Amino acid sequence: MTAVYEAIWAFGEDVLNLRKKLGEEFEAHTSQPLGKPLHKYEGQLSLEDEGMSLVGKSKDSHKEFRLLVPFEDVSDVYLGWDDVLRRWKDTRALIKPLRITFEDQGKKALYIYAKRVGAKIYGKQNKTLYERLKVSIK
Repeated sequence: MTAVYEAIWAFGEDVLNLRKKLGEEFEAHTSQPLGKPLHKYEGQLSLEDEGMSLVGKSKDSHKEFRLLVPFEDVSDVYLGWDDVLRRWKDTRALIKPLRITFEDQGKKALYIYAKRVGAKIYGKQNKTLYERLKVSIK
């Protein structure tokens, strides 16, 4: 079941911190509809049989980031906006974010925009990824 996507992502607390930075908010708004919504990391998302991995770098510090989320740790998968990542303020109005809630030393919410490798627009694969994850986390 291995599938690889290019992705941008942020944890819920990252989104809340990014919203406080005027430059980040401005970039998220002015880059619509083809730009990038609020995010902290950029890299690659891989779906494996047992879980999902994210490998990339922080967009500010360029520090490497790696995260493995076993499907058994995922408590919820949601496609859409919420109080943290808001539709008209933090994201593109037409492409829904993918939110994955999982346990990792406490409950964490991860917001993802995925695309096919080499594609231009982030988020086009969110619905496909959502459907694959819903089946995997049962």
